[in-house]
Amino acid sequence: MTGSRVFMDPTGFKIAKSGFDARIAAEQDLLFSSNASSMTLYQTGVATLTDFAETVYGTPGWIWYRRAVITFGKTFAKPPMAFCAGLRSDGKIECGVFGKAVSASGGTTRVPCIVWVTTTTDLTIYVLRDQIYNPSLGWVPGGGGPDCTSARYYIMENTIE
Repeated sequence: MTGSRVFMDPTGFKIAKSGFDARIAAEQDLLFSSNASSMTLYQTGVATLTDFAETVYGTPGWIWYRRAVITFGKTFAKPPMAFCAGLRSDGKIECGVFGKAVSASGGTTRVPCIVWVTTTTDLTIYVLRDQIYNPSLGWVPGGGGPDCTSARYYIMENTIE
């Protein structure tokens, strides 16, 4: 191959698949193009977060998180990209993906505030519950953080691959 897999000019930039020159590659031979609709919004909405019964590492999942499952209505060739944020009861968005310090049994750990998993058929969103550890009662509501009961989501469809 001669040329470059990456090309930039005043109108934007392109990244070509291996073996293609980004300057002259057709859209289907690009991994990304800022001049094309490489990703379009497939689905968006607000999902209700609910408690769930599955056990995670020996602890009921609802102890830590609430979750929502969104079915796409089609099967993608690869899992699509998704963006998610928890919605607080006061209407503000909670998108703290970095985690919250949680103290329990003499130790402190950080757990993610929001986690989402995409497959080719659905999106599962987990949002950390507002809770605090009480040595005599275990995990109880009232950690002082946001308590999200719904989540906003955006699912992007890759139109190049």
